[in-house]
Amino acid sequence: MIQRKKPVTDKQTAIEAAVRSLACRALSEQEIETKLRRQDFPSEIICEVISYLKERKYLNDTALANLISQKMIQDGKYGENKIVFKMRQRGIPEPIIQKTMQNFDRATELYSAIAITRKKFSVFNGSDKPRIYRFLANKGFSGTLISQVLNSLKNDRENG
Repeated sequence: MIQRKKPVTDKQTAIEAAVRSLACRALSEQEIETKLRRQDFPSEIICEVISYLKERKYLNDTALANLISQKMIQDGKYGENKIVFKMRQRGIPEPIIQKTMQNFDRATELYSAIAITRKKFSVFNGSDKPRIYRFLANKGFSGTLISQVLNSLKNDRENG
């Protein structure tokens, strides 16, 4: 007869499992909750563990949101939409995302979009517009910003 694994309900075991996960990379509250649910911990223990981790500053969704946005901005390959998408994907609450993105620098975003477009499309001609648009849209840049990039490339080409 196959014995079923007894569900783990011990708070200390849950804390250890959460800390092990956090040792690998920073996680959001939602990600920790999901990981603990997969290991069959009861909801009450999960809430206690999350409180425990927050009290000790092991878990901080605001810091994680700032880390994600700074890293993606620093990479210079992503627009605002992709950064927001990544934060939502990681389970960061909407108010934290909105607060994090308040100081988003549009000039830096435009500069990044122009730079990655020039790198990918070394020679620009009018027929590249749809490809450039798709490329930048997939990187999370808005339609308005993509239009600015296309105008900038067009002006560069015309001015030699």
